[in-house]
Amino acid sequence: MQGYHMSCISLILNQFYMLCAVTLQTF
Repeated sequence: MQGYHMSCISLILNQFYMLCAVTLQTF
């Protein structure tokens, strides 16, 4: 269960990082 939890967090952080990267590129 913990492995799945970590995977979920990693996926969310990856999405957040991609969003930040796009935002920084836009500005």
